[in-house]
Amino acid sequence: MLSDKTVYRSPQALGPAYEHPDELSNDTIEKYLRPLISTEQRTRDLQRFLAAFDNKHTLSIEAQLKTLKAPTLIVWGTDDVYFDVKWSHWLAEHIPARGAALS
Repeated sequence: MLSDKTVYRSPQALGPAYEHPDELSNDTIEKYLRPLISTEQRTRDLQRFLAAFDNKHTLSIEAQLKTLKAPTLIVWGTDDVYFDVKWSHWLAEHIPARGAALS
Protein backbone atom coordinates (compact mmCIF):
# COMPACT_ATOMS: atom_id res chain seq x y z
CA MET A 1 0.00 0.00 0.00
CA LEU A 2 2.95 2.33 0.50
CA SER A 3 4.45 1.59 -2.88
CA ASP A 4 1.09 1.73 -4.67
CA LYS A 5 -1.30 4.12 -2.94
CA THR A 6 -4.18 3.07 -5.22
CA VAL A 7 -4.20 -0.23 -3.32
CA TYR A 8 -4.81 1.67 -0.06
CA ARG A 9 -7.71 3.56 -1.65
CA SER A 10 -9.23 0.42 -3.17
CA PRO A 11 -12.33 -1.47 -1.97
CA GLN A 12 -10.06 -4.42 -1.10
CA ALA A 13 -8.05 -2.37 1.38
CA LEU A 14 -8.96 0.78 3.34
CA GLY A 15 -10.96 2.58 0.67
CA PRO A 16 -14.32 1.66 2.26
CA ALA A 17 -13.25 3.43 5.46
CA TYR A 18 -13.46 6.78 3.66
CA GLU A 19 -16.34 8.60 2.06
CA HIS A 20 -14.05 9.84 -0.74
CA PRO A 21 -10.95 7.60 -0.83
CA ASP A 22 -9.95 9.09 -4.18
CA GLU A 23 -9.37 12.41 -2.40
CA LEU A 24 -6.78 11.01 0.02
CA SER A 25 -3.37 12.45 -0.71
CA ASN A 26 -0.33 10.22 -0.97
CA ASP A 27 1.14 12.21 1.92
CA THR A 28 -1.85 11.40 4.15
CA ILE A 29 -1.51 7.71 3.37
CA GLU A 30 2.21 7.85 4.15
CA LYS A 31 1.56 9.58 7.48
CA TYR A 32 -1.05 6.98 8.39
CA LEU A 33 0.85 3.84 7.39
CA ARG A 34 4.53 4.64 7.90
CA PRO A 35 4.43 4.62 11.75
CA LEU A 36 2.69 1.23 11.70
CA ILE A 37 5.68 -0.37 10.02
CA SER A 38 8.50 1.79 11.38
CA THR A 39 9.90 -1.08 13.43
CA GLU A 40 9.52 -4.85 13.38
CA GLN A 41 7.81 -4.67 16.78
CA ARG A 42 5.21 -2.19 15.52
CA THR A 43 4.51 -4.39 12.52
CA ARG A 44 4.05 -7.43 14.79
CA ASP A 45 1.81 -5.38 17.11
CA LEU A 46 -0.32 -4.31 14.16
CA GLN A 47 -0.62 -7.91 12.96
CA ARG A 48 -1.62 -9.04 16.45
CA PHE A 49 -4.17 -6.22 16.73
CA LEU A 50 -5.76 -7.08 13.38
CA ALA A 51 -5.87 -10.79 14.18
CA ALA A 52 -7.60 -10.07 17.51
CA PHE A 53 -10.19 -7.76 15.98
CA ASP A 54 -13.36 -9.57 16.93
CA ASN A 55 -16.60 -8.60 18.65
CA LYS A 56 -16.21 -11.63 20.94
CA HIS A 57 -14.14 -9.38 23.21
CA THR A 58 -17.01 -6.93 23.57
CA LEU A 59 -19.49 -9.75 24.12
CA SER A 60 -17.27 -11.28 26.79
CA ILE A 61 -17.58 -8.13 28.96
CA GLU A 62 -21.34 -7.75 28.59
CA ALA A 63 -21.93 -8.07 32.34
CA GLN A 64 -19.32 -5.39 33.13
CA LEU A 65 -20.78 -3.03 30.52
CA LYS A 66 -24.14 -3.22 32.28
CA THR A 67 -22.52 -1.83 35.44
CA LEU A 68 -20.39 0.84 33.75
CA LYS A 69 -20.73 4.16 35.59
CA ALA A 70 -18.71 6.35 33.22
CA PRO A 71 -20.68 8.79 31.05
CA THR A 72 -20.71 7.27 27.58
CA LEU A 73 -21.60 8.65 24.18
CA ILE A 74 -21.99 6.16 21.34
CA VAL A 75 -21.43 7.59 17.87
CA TRP A 76 -21.50 5.33 14.83
CA GLY A 77 -21.08 5.71 11.09
CA THR A 78 -24.21 4.28 9.52
CA ASP A 79 -22.28 3.24 6.42
CA ASP A 80 -19.38 1.65 8.33
CA VAL A 81 -18.30 -1.46 6.41
CA TYR A 82 -16.19 -2.75 9.29
CA PHE A 83 -18.63 -2.44 12.20
CA ASP A 84 -22.30 -2.95 11.48
CA VAL A 85 -24.58 -0.31 13.00
CA LYS A 86 -26.35 -3.05 14.99
CA TRP A 87 -23.38 -2.95 17.38
CA SER A 88 -24.14 0.67 18.27
CA HIS A 89 -27.64 -0.36 19.32
CA TRP A 90 -26.27 -3.34 21.24
CA LEU A 91 -23.89 -1.06 23.15
CA ALA A 92 -26.68 1.45 23.82
CA GLU A 93 -28.76 -1.34 25.35
CA HIS A 94 -25.91 -2.58 27.53
CA ILE A 95 -24.30 0.62 28.82
CA PRO A 96 -26.60 2.29 31.36
CA ALA A 97 -24.60 5.52 31.83
CA ARG A 98 -24.73 6.52 28.19
CA GLY A 99 -25.78 10.02 27.35
CA ALA A 100 -27.17 9.18 23.92
CA ALA A 101 -27.04 6.73 21.09
CA LEU A 102 -26.37 8.29 17.73
CA SER A 103 -25.95 6.72 14.35
